[in-house]
Amino acid sequence: MTKPDVEPQNEPWTIRRVITWASGDLRKRGASSARLDAELLLGKVLGIDRVGLLIDAERPLDRAELAAYRELHQRRRAGEPVAYLLGVREFYGRPFRVDPRVLIPRPDTEILVEVGLARTRRLALSARVLDLCTGSGCVAVSLACERPTSRVLGIDISDGALAVARENALRLGAVNAGFLRSDLFAGVPSGLRFDLITAN
Repeated sequence: MTKPDVEPQNEPWTIRRVITWASGDLRKRGASSARLDAELLLGKVLGIDRVGLLIDAERPLDRAELAAYRELHQRRRAGEPVAYLLGVREFYGRPFRVDPRVLIPRPDTEILVEVGLARTRRLALSARVLDLCTGSGCVAVSLACERPTSRVLGIDISDGALAVARENALRLGAVNAGFLRSDLFAGVPSGLRFDLITAN
């Protein structure tokens, strides 16, 4: 980590000092959520949440922690999204794994889950749902978790995306969600019928 010339070189790099320096550095490069980014990345390195960072603000980082943070900070200042650096993004109250093989779930996409749940309310015990271009599986897995007796099929043309979606389904216990490689409807068996089709 490049140390600012105006600060004493022998001053320890505490949690507070790292966050102050890193958020200022990111802000100068146009980051709109510089402090939050710095806190989330440092929390990942140290294995603590933002409250923990506040409580332990005066704890110095050791060399290994500084090196690990430096790597994440350099990637963030180069423009890599925080969600990819953290490897997770919350969606509909659940932590979804994300990486460059998938798009990052957006909060406004949660409305798709809400509409899907409303549309299948009367079919809750037997709803059959198809999620096109499933990506990380955030919509398919969320619907499957909220409607555990339904059957949800997520399709995507990307093997990488399907691997991420399957991992999310496994981690989040969506045993009623399955995934299939298909270019839209091309690979979906012709005999299958669905009560709801979602696409994002």
